[in-house]
Amino acid sequence: MARKRGRRTRDEMEGEAAAPVVQPPARGEMTTATDTAVRHAAVSHEVVSRPSSTWTLDSVVEDVLMEGSGTLDDMSLHDFLMEHFGGTFGFPSVSMRVFMDDPSLCVSDEGVLRWITNSSPYREYEAMGEGVDRLSAKGIYFLHQWARADAANEVRDITLRVKGMLNAALYRVRRNEEAMRYVYAHSVKELDGVYDSVFNARWSYVVRSDEYDGKWLGMGVVDVAPGEQPQLWSKEQADVEPVVWDPWDGDEVPGVSGKLVMAVLSSQRGWLYGFFQRDDVPKAPTLTGYDAACDAYIRRENVRVWHIVEKNIDAWNSGVGYVHPFIVIGTPGIGNSFATGSLLLYQLLHHPSEKPKVVAYFVRGEAYLFHREERRVVYHLGKKTTIYGIEDMISSGVEGYIIYDMCVGHNSIDSLPDEWGAVLFTYSKDNSDWWSEDRRG
Repeated sequence: MARKRGRRTRDEMEGEAAAPVVQPPARGEMTTATDTAVRHAAVSHEVVSRPSSTWTLDSVVEDVLMEGSGTLDDMSLHDFLMEHFGGTFGFPSVSMRVFMDDPSLCVSDEGVLRWITNSSPYREYEAMGEGVDRLSAKGIYFLHQWARADAANEVRDITLRVKGMLNAALYRVRRNEEAMRYVYAHSVKELDGVYDSVFNARWSYVVRSDEYDGKWLGMGVVDVAPGEQPQLWSKEQADVEPVVWDPWDGDEVPGVSGKLVMAVLSSQRGWLYGFFQRDDVPKAPTLTGYDAACDAYIRRENVRVWHIVEKNIDAWNSGVGYVHPFIVIGTPGIGNSFATGSLLLYQLLHHPSEKPKVVAYFVRGEAYLFHREERRVVYHLGKKTTIYGIEDMISSGVEGYIIYDMCVGHNSIDSLPDEWGAVLFTYSKDNSDWWSEDRRG
């Protein structure tokens, strides 16, 4: 595998520097050029690796090994000599990659050449590069592959230095995982009864018909039988753009008696926006007798969002498309967040395919994970621990979907895994432009 390295900043390299160790050639071996080089040489630093705190089991072995080398591959010979010897000595400004292919073509003075190639930065880089090549030849590209291979003593022809670098990174990974598991375990709790409350939410229709003339503006409420799925607006009906100055009496929907104006989705425990704490909220009297704390009011434009998301999920399930991210921009509150979010959650839990197995709902900096197979809901206090848990599920092959609400009490977004589908609610296009570009939204 061809090695590809990224250039690190000078601050990063200096932060890993140690005392000077480069020794000049023996006096008897010095030529005029060598003597000039020694006189002008500045302090040279040996790069000592420190295990990064950001390694994961999916980190690339090459990145781990080459972190401490200063990424000489991306430097020119000119920069390397200036960095470590304080002068260029008149040698050509070729890349270090070209120089390492045949150093003698670039530096004819044997004494200076030995001095350069025996320097600690050069030897460190060369040794790590050989380690990368030998591991690549065995098909070991990631830390998790090294962990298995090293445990089985499959790799014998690499240096102790290379093994030490990789094992130090593995140690850091495992310490980080232990710390995250501790935080994860102490920041989550299972919410009894919430999954069934959402999954078994009941539907009713607000319809307009002659039957209700003389009361409630000619509208009435029709209940849907428990467990029965509703008859909502078709894709063609939902795509019709409303004209604000034209009166709208609702739409005729097959299976609905009267013209459908709005649907109501009622959860016994309430919804995420009320913390699923219906029992703690005093019931307010209403004209219809319905409980607003438990109800999500679904309009035609909310159903349109679901049709768009459903089409992509169906393509994803069939294997002909990838799971596409979406952005919903609108006024925060009862319409954009409460209604659309509650509808998407309900429909995702009822989707006939096995995908997604988990639906993650982020709101107010918190998260609720709905596990479809176990029919349970896990509440997470913070976003970071939730994302850690999601990444852990992804590594185990679990597929899921994310609903992320920036409108309610939290207007920032962390990096979400690309492997899961996502819908982002926001009240401003500016808040989502960068996320759209990053996620192909």
